[in-house]
Amino acid sequence: MNFCIKVFDQRKRGIALLLAAALLAGVWITPTPARAADEDCGGLSVTADDAGDFSYDDGTNTLTITGTGKVAIKNNDALPITSTKIIVAVGAGETAQITLDGVHIDVSSEENGCAFLVESGALELLLQGDNTLKSGSTRAGLEVNAKNIASLTIDSAAASGSDAGSLTACSNGDGAGIGGGSGDDGSNITISGGTVEAYSSYDSMSHGAGIGGGAGGNGSYITISGGEVKAYSGNDGISNGAGIGGGARGNGSYITISGGKVEAFSSAQLPGNANGAGIGGGDRGNGSFIEITGGKVKAYSINIGQANGAGIGGGKGGDGSDIIISGGEVEAFSGNSSGSGAGIGGGDNNEGSNITISGGVVKAYSCYS
Repeated sequence: MNFCIKVFDQRKRGIALLLAAALLAGVWITPTPARAADEDCGGLSVTADDAGDFSYDDGTNTLTITGTGKVAIKNNDALPITSTKIIVAVGAGETAQITLDGVHIDVSSEENGCAFLVESGALELLLQGDNTLKSGSTRAGLEVNAKNIASLTIDSAAASGSDAGSLTACSNGDGAGIGGGSGDDGSNITISGGTVEAYSSYDSMSHGAGIGGGAGGNGSYITISGGEVKAYSGNDGISNGAGIGGGARGNGSYITISGGKVEAFSSAQLPGNANGAGIGGGDRGNGSFIEITGGKVKAYSINIGQANGAGIGGGKGGDGSDIIISGGEVEAFSGNSSGSGAGIGGGDNNEGSNITISGGVVKAYSCYS
């Protein structure tokens, strides 16, 4: 088994000798950390500063980031799409910073394949160019391990809040686009900039949220303050996850939007059922503590057959409560020809409560013909 590990022994030895000579001469020199030369790790070209420790295991085809420095990753020109997986594993209270610049990872043919996993610690992910992360059916496209209280912040590499730089992250059905894998929660996710498309999609049935929980998982502490975001659970049959919030049978809570352009929906393209909310609960899940203070937001549960989730609030069989809108432009609806959920409030046969609208421009409706 071969390992590609970033080492600076020779360079550090040279710096140590230079410092020793300088001290003898009575001169203090502050060394500037140099960046490592690009290293090819399974089709990914990796550059890092001194603190950006990483290793590559070609036995498992995995690039692991363990340092808190700056790391830049791009695809090798000779391999535009790779199956090399990325794992971020830094300590609790530590933050890694990674720039993705034209990275395209596809492990969707592997049931348990995860393109990118934030296993522990915090990750600041900066987007440059176009990037795609495609995972297998049980994993999120960009997975954040809520059990380890891992966290993720996404922004543009060009300027914070800008929509420059894009990321498409998707699961093949039971994981979220961004958030939890099958059976797992998705939480502590912040999008400050960039153009982000996140979805859970499969031919017959989708159970994960676009951003939030995987099948059976909750989605919580999700914040969007800038950029452009499109998040959905959708396929050609039945859609059970929320656009942003809970996966199938999962709740969506503590979701805050203060800026940017956001489109979130649960949608089935062929006659079937859309059972998740646009923002809130998945099928049988509640949506609560949702606040919109700014931005342009479109949230809906829609399909050719029956739409059962609320635009904002509960999924089918779920309540919508503690929803506050104080600014921005908001359009929320259930259905195009047949909607059983509220525009804002409860899903099919369920209740909406503690809903406050104090500002902004709001359009909410349930459409049934």
